[in-house]
Amino acid sequence: MKRFFSISSLLVFLTVGCAPSFYNIPKASSDIRKGMTKEAVRATSGVEETSGRIVHGGKEYEYAVYSRYPSQKYWSTDRSAWIVLYDDGRVFTASDDWSTLPAEIIDPIQKEYRALKNEEIRKKFESMDS
Repeated sequence: MKRFFSISSLLVFLTVGCAPSFYNIPKASSDIRKGMTKEAVRATSGVEETSGRIVHGGKEYEYAVYSRYPSQKYWSTDRSAWIVLYDDGRVFTASDDWSTLPAEIIDPIQKEYRALKNEEIRKKFESMDS
């Protein structure tokens, strides 16, 4: 019985205590607050994969898509990334659940993001073939 507890204690330590040092996972988008500057978001949000401008409700916003898992950048999907909309350089909204944002915002960004990912994957495979 003592051996079981020492093994389970070791497993708990390894999964809880050491996990943050093994994985480079940035903070969740809940740490991104409305009104934060782009610089503050970049400092806490991982790798900015793509950015641009989009019109929503007659107003133009800047957007950026951040990778949640920078080490797996080539394999990330919209489930492992979040979108931040900026209004005049400050966060207007942020979400890691893309389904919570209106389709008129998400559809063009998601189309561009997936095209970017497909191009990166294609280049990676081409470099592996040579």
